[in-house]
Amino acid sequence: MNKIKNIPVQMLWENKCVVALLSFAMTVSLRYCINTSGDGLAYTNSIFSLVVWGGYAAILLWIKNQGLWERLFPFLKTGFVLMLFFAMALVAGVQLDALGRVDFSRWQQYGAILCLAVAWSPLCALVMCRLEDREAAVVEKRVSRKYFWGVWGFLFLAYIPTLLAAWPGFFTYDAESEAYMVFTNKYSTHHPMF
Repeated sequence: MNKIKNIPVQMLWENKCVVALLSFAMTVSLRYCINTSGDGLAYTNSIFSLVVWGGYAAILLWIKNQGLWERLFPFLKTGFVLMLFFAMALVAGVQLDALGRVDFSRWQQYGAILCLAVAWSPLCALVMCRLEDREAAVVEKRVSRKYFWGVWGFLFLAYIPTLLAAWPGFFTYDAESEAYMVFTNKYSTHHPMF
């Protein structure tokens, strides 16, 4: 038992058995984040779940082979917290879509949220690490006004086709219900005013 306590957490992420089990737990838990109308066999009995399991294990093994765990380890706690809230939102959103309410009595969803947060935290840590590297490179480079106006001009040119295609403006199917709320002075949260 003492040998297990002395193993650094970083070493657990580098173990292939832990990676395989974590990938499997994430794949099983992912069914709580997918709205399968019916009995849920569309995800559990498909090749998609096997592809997700293998793909996620390959990503974690790539992180191990690149030697990135030492750099990612400081970001794992923050990634876990972010992914915990993200997984809670996904599970609640699927239940709202399927049931019209959030059912707090199902204990499996809490385990799924925890598994998803633990499994996705290395990916979130990888993104945060890459963003920190990019930010350091940008600060070192010192963005000039010429670069700023060049990017601004490119984005403006990219918006011109949409602007011309929708000239003089958009009229969507939601506009009718929004106009009805204004005329009757009965507002709802279906289309928030802001």
